[in-house]
Amino acid sequence: MVWRAKYWIVLGVIVVTATTYVVSKAVPGTYRSSSEILVSTIQPTGITKLGVDAGDDLASQYEQLISSANVLAPAASTLGIAYSTLQSAISAGTVGAQNLVSVSAVGPSPVAAQTRATAVAAQFVKEQQSLNKKLIDNFLALANNGNSVLRQEVATARAQLTSHSPAVRTAAVTALPLLLGERAKESATILESGYIARPTLSLYSAAGPGAEVLPRPTLFAVLALLISLVVGAQVAAVAGSSQIKRATDPAT
Repeated sequence: MVWRAKYWIVLGVIVVTATTYVVSKAVPGTYRSSSEILVSTIQPTGITKLGVDAGDDLASQYEQLISSANVLAPAASTLGIAYSTLQSAISAGTVGAQNLVSVSAVGPSPVAAQTRATAVAAQFVKEQQSLNKKLIDNFLALANNGNSVLRQEVATARAQLTSHSPAVRTAAVTALPLLLGERAKESATILESGYIARPTLSLYSAAGPGAEVLPRPTLFAVLALLISLVVGAQVAAVAGSSQIKRATDPAT
């Protein structure tokens, strides 16, 4: 009786495992593709630890910004899909301490996953470059205008160069180079600050054709096999103990 039950248990394990594999194989696949963006903040003196650390910090911040509507809405429009569809398909993260932001996308096909990751990465770089340009324009305007007091002093000194008073002209000739030097120093400091503040983003690794992540028929079949074996072993143990109990019970 026990051996007959074991045959049925083995048959059940085979059926469950085979069914799991066939059903998993029939489920539409989900594919994932990733693109990586390099974030760098190069100092005027070249690549320094300060610049690398700043790039790490910015990469962590950009990880959050990638999923913003400013990035996803234009990307969804370019792809011709709904914003909500793209939003649910995109994820972002940093890659170790390498100043890299990874943009991952899932899709119903390898090409769909690839195009989604590519579109979002490209739109994010474009968005940040636009913001960087505005930042630099602001710093340039500030450098050109300079300190209002200093600018007024320079204008006054230049006007005094044509004064009828020799003493005033002499004072202006002496003061103007100093004032212009101060203004040039001030402008250089402002521009340097703008240069440091401006991060550089570039596509480090282009998205390739998506790799299948779901379903995994073989994995699911193996899991089903293991679970079936455990359940079957428990059923066989219970059946065996029941048969032994009936065989040894004088009342039966």
